[in-house]
Amino acid sequence: MLPVFGYVLVIVSGFLTKLTDNLVDERFLSNPNLKYATGLAYGIVTGYLISLDTALATLVSSIVIGNLLFGRIDHRAHQLALAGMFFMILLFGLKDISIPILAAFALFAWLDEFLNEKSDRGELNIPTPFNRIVHHRIMLEIAALTISLYTQNPIYFFSLLLFDLSYQVTDNLMFRVLPGFESGYGDHIVLNFYKCSSRKLGSGKFVREILNMLVEMLGMRAISRPVIVEYKGKRGKKDSGISGFILIAESHISIHTYPERRLVKVDVMSCKRIDSDAILNYLRKIFGSDDFDYKILDRGKEYPKDTKLAKKIVMEERRLVNSKEALFLRSPPSEPERS
Repeated sequence: MLPVFGYVLVIVSGFLTKLTDNLVDERFLSNPNLKYATGLAYGIVTGYLISLDTALATLVSSIVIGNLLFGRIDHRAHQLALAGMFFMILLFGLKDISIPILAAFALFAWLDEFLNEKSDRGELNIPTPFNRIVHHRIMLEIAALTISLYTQNPIYFFSLLLFDLSYQVTDNLMFRVLPGFESGYGDHIVLNFYKCSSRKLGSGKFVREILNMLVEMLGMRAISRPVIVEYKGKRGKKDSGISGFILIAESHISIHTYPERRLVKVDVMSCKRIDSDAILNYLRKIFGSDDFDYKILDRGKEYPKDTKLAKKIVMEERRLVNSKEALFLRSPPSEPERS
């Protein structure tokens, strides 16, 4: 049986995890290094929990494995958490893990992510109530309840329930405790690269690979396949090239190439912060050019600061995007001239 302070630590872990998530994803006027401190803290707390009980060790390990497989540990704050967790395991040891139960949790965690991604893409043709259940990712809770009943060990279910409650309460309350958003609501980085390889710029496969790689390296979520169009300019080869576009849950990425001019225009727009250095370094290498200019725009300065209203607007925008995605992919809009 898990001691009371163990459940208290589960609540603390949920609080620190969501605090870190929001400090990474949102724009709070707080110390920019705070997310690293909270990330390390939740890793240490979680690592200690793993040393207390076999059920907790099994549950936490399956969640960590799931997040690693889905590339969710993609920020230094969460990587610090992982390091803190491993340090505590080395310090206090690791309880025996039930491999069959871990496999079951990992399966349900994967199912959560898979169905949620399908829901985001608008690919689940199920009634709205079930779609909402998928959106809230309760497969892991169902698995925890089932395993707790089967093993007659309540720790699986109650620890996960307390963690989720703490996680959700923190999400709802921290906007009232911490200073509000900065003026904008997302970054938009605009880049122009000159003196690039004409051969590369004329390849649709090359543009598609860049779009997919940018989504992956920035930890974004694609909600459409890359759309690649070979454009024949009215003024000949000078204005011809490849245009590529991909919709992401955070906004979009677009690339326009002009092989004859050896020019590339890239736009990355997101409602989250963008690691501009990572983008710049990757594109400089892939285009083989150190001749470039770029600008970072602060988008949505008039976006509502009320988080519930902001969320409502975002969800409606995504619903509209998902409903029109299939039509867009069948017949992408054409313009007389590319910008």
